[in-house]
Amino acid sequence: MVFSNFLLRKTPRQHIQDFNQMTQEAASRGLVYRQVPSKIPPRHARVAFYDGLWKIEELQRADLYADIPLEPCGGLDLRKVCATWGLEGCQPIDPMRWTVFEPGNPHFLSSVAVKVLSDYDGCIKIIEPPLSDSAQQKRRMRESTSDITVTFISLMAMIPLALQTYASEFVDEHTSLARIYRNSWRERKQLKRKAASWVTWLCGFEIDWAAAARLVVVIVTLVMLVAVITGRVELAVRQRARNWAHTGSISL
Repeated sequence: MVFSNFLLRKTPRQHIQDFNQMTQEAASRGLVYRQVPSKIPPRHARVAFYDGLWKIEELQRADLYADIPLEPCGGLDLRKVCATWGLEGCQPIDPMRWTVFEPGNPHFLSSVAVKVLSDYDGCIKIIEPPLSDSAQQKRRMRESTSDITVTFISLMAMIPLALQTYASEFVDEHTSLARIYRNSWRERKQLKRKAASWVTWLCGFEIDWAAAARLVVVIVTLVMLVAVITGRVELAVRQRARNWAHTGSISL
């Protein structure tokens, strides 16, 4: 389980950093980021993690919140709390005395203890006890591994940008493609301005579409009338009706 502690699980400080980042991103969009819903789900206990007892004594806001499911007996398994934030251990705090509460089972709170510890403001306050040397070493390795990963990703993202910049400078200095592109861009802008001026000129006229439709109907009627008079078109309505009834076609 050594690897799962410092490679697969975030440290409490990393959880706090993630929460602060999400809060800032939500605030930049005019929103409020909530770690937990406003109401505690049924059969759950709300746990508030503080990065030190002094924050509770100074009435500061908790660093992290989580709703942990209770056991069938109504108790709280503190190992679930530790797994939620990667804690080595957790110590519940007496909300009235602001001192560490020592349960009979260091890994479990009874239903009575859950009720008493959360009766003050609806959540159980916890802190992490002083870390052992091995836990401190594991967390340093985890955080340094994360920093190295972030640095590697940043470098990999910079490589395409550097190549793009170098290629752009090379093309601009040793070829005439950049000049041709700039000239074609200017020509496209001029054509767009001309097209925009033509559209503006055309849109300056008010068109009566009903009158235009009537004019088209009159023109078509006159053309058909001239074609019938000159013999270019033969109406033969009765014969066309017979053909359509027998063959489905109106052609003569």
